[in-house]
Amino acid sequence: MGIRHEPPNSGSHWKFFNPAGEVYPISAHNGLKEEIPYLYVRRLCRAFGLDYDELKRRL
Repeated sequence: MGIRHEPPNSGSHWKFFNPAGEVYPISAHNGLKEEIPYLYVRRLCRAFGLDYDELKRRL
């Protein structure tokens, strides 16, 4: 889908980038152990113009 991510340098916000270079941060205080609430995933999809159902199928 063209989205890439980077772990936080410090703090808890992972950065998600679309091909145009726009950034959408998502907080994950427990790092990879934490499940991201669907609300944040939906907002990421809305911010980048992605289809939420298509993203779910690809996970």
